[in-house]
Amino acid sequence: MSRKAYAKVNLNLRVRGRNPDGTHNLESLVAFANYADTLSCTTADTTKFTCTDTALATADNLVMQAHRALKKEAEKEVGENLSHNRYCHLH
Repeated sequence: MSRKAYAKVNLNLRVRGRNPDGTHNLESLVAFANYADTLSCTTADTTKFTCTDTALATADNLVMQAHRALKKEAEKEVGENLSHNRYCHLH
């Protein structure tokens, strides 16, 4: 399965307060770009993560964080080949 993750640019972002659960109320104005990274995954016996941007190929990458959350929620080992093809190089 592959999906595009389109870029968005925050034109304005304001924190409007904090909720009892620690999250924040946000007010934002965003614009969406016609640029996207591609995220792909297939089932596998073990988990392997690749990323076209070596600076992002870490255990803290959002793709890996999502994978760990899925494993926890599923309450079983989930093996996947995960790839993150980065096209949006915004600084």
